[in-house]
Amino acid sequence: MPKLTETYARKLPQSNTGTQKHWDTEVKGFVLFVGKRSKTWYFQKDVGGQTKRILIGRYPTISAQAARQSALELSLEMGRGAGKHVQIGVPTLTAAMDTYLARPKLRSEAHKEGLRQQFDRHLKDWLHLPLDEISKQMVVRKHQSMSSSPSAANHTLSCCRFRGHEDKIVTKELEIGHGKTEVHEGVQV
Repeated sequence: MPKLTETYARKLPQSNTGTQKHWDTEVKGFVLFVGKRSKTWYFQKDVGGQTKRILIGRYPTISAQAARQSALELSLEMGRGAGKHVQIGVPTLTAAMDTYLARPKLRSEAHKEGLRQQFDRHLKDWLHLPLDEISKQMVVRKHQSMSSSPSAANHTLSCCRFRGHEDKIVTKELEIGHGKTEVHEGVQV
């Protein structure tokens, strides 16, 4: 079993039949599946008598180094007992909105429904995007495209704030719970 590196993954030929599994020698559970058309990174571990396989992503979209880092993080999380409820990556805008709307001290049901309608009406194409894919430029462009209704633009996009550098999004939806703001890096502007 080799160490799964960028060079190793690049040189692996596609499988003629079935799927070949290439396990990493350093990170237990880190594996590259090679099929007829694609190469895919996974992390796999037995938890509570069941095998849990978690998709990391496809090669070369996800580099060997990034996949290895993800596998290490998953290994740590699952080692701490989080194997039954591991969340991969950054939440989507819908997930963040649902978390925000689930707050017990949030305003009325009418306020919750109004916010959900605003998102469905104006941000429909963003609802399934991970938060780290929503860039400052996207927010600015969306705000400009809603210029015919400035109050709706301000209200709808007030959830998206950027702090410090342009490559970090801060969402009010994720500020709840621990009294601190989560900053998601990696947004390409």
